[in-house]
Amino acid sequence: LDVRGAPLVLREPGKGPIDAFVRGLGKRGVSVVVESYREHAIGRGADAEAVSYVAVRSGEEVVWGVGRHTSIVRASLDAVACAVNRCQAARSAFAPAAE
Repeated sequence: LDVRGAPLVLREPGKGPIDAFVRGLGKRGVSVVVESYREHAIGRGADAEAVSYVAVRSGEEVVWGVGRHTSIVRASLDAVACAVNRCQAARSAFAPAAE
């Protein structure tokens, strides 16, 4: 991960890559629950790319993220990261202005 320009490595056990990633985020204060996951391929054979769609819940908010990559694992993790970034952006946009 790249967090504000600095690399961050997450190493957490999980039932799979998405679970491990979400657990790693949780240990760093980013609590989300994966509500829905979908994937499909674009193209065929060795040139195919994976596209993953992930809905995450953060509090009362459910936000979708999308990832696209030649690796289904990378596409899935990118989709989670996209959704988390969208949650953070939404919180910032609606946060009260500092006085």
